[in-house]
Amino acid sequence: MRPVCRGPVPQEDGQEVVFSNYGEARPHLAQTLGRYCSYCERWIAASLAVEHVQPKSLRPDLALAWDNLLLACANCNSAKGNQPIELPDYYWPDSDNTARAFAYAADGSVSPSPTLPPDATERAARTLGLTGLSRHPSGACRPSASDYRWMDRLEAWDLATRYLRQYQQQRTRPETIADVMRERGLWSVWMTVFRAHPEVCRALVDELPGTADCFDPETCEPIPRPGGAL
Repeated sequence: MRPVCRGPVPQEDGQEVVFSNYGEARPHLAQTLGRYCSYCERWIAASLAVEHVQPKSLRPDLALAWDNLLLACANCNSAKGNQPIELPDYYWPDSDNTARAFAYAADGSVSPSPTLPPDATERAARTLGLTGLSRHPSGACRPSASDYRWMDRLEAWDLATRYLRQYQQQRTRPETIADVMRERGLWSVWMTVFRAHPEVCRALVDELPGTADCFDPETCEPIPRPGGAL
């Protein structure tokens, strides 16, 4: 899950924008974060929803609050639904370094990072359950026929692996790899595949709008995010 920085409330003509409905926030969020789901990281060409971290049905006072809005695909938005949210029970891409929380694998699965202590592992697992990112054909919680998130991760892994071979053969450049990732999304998959190549990971961090720079400047390994739980 890519850690992101939403930034301050958008301004127009020097004044903070006041939304009359939450849909008006979509172009501003897309500009600051890119047209990617904030949870599964897929690039979404259309129907990218404005996602309420705290459900608007339970917290109508936050329905138009900029700090409560992200972007989400139909699958993540549906999985999260209107469940009551206690923010400290989960990791959030706009406040924590979620790149430290999860491990991505070649079979398209996502799981809590094996480096986490037990309490953080439980929190990461709850986050995956909340968003449905733990769904996988071989797991206990299987995806529905319309949920292609795991398959998209699998395909992204295969593509990233092909580019890794090209890079190892000096047939492509970090900037080219970042360009390909930008067109498809699944940032965490690419970061995992190129983990041993910090120069490529740095290009990936710099490529997408809104990526929070909470990475070691030399190794590009994720580091604790100021103010976050991870």
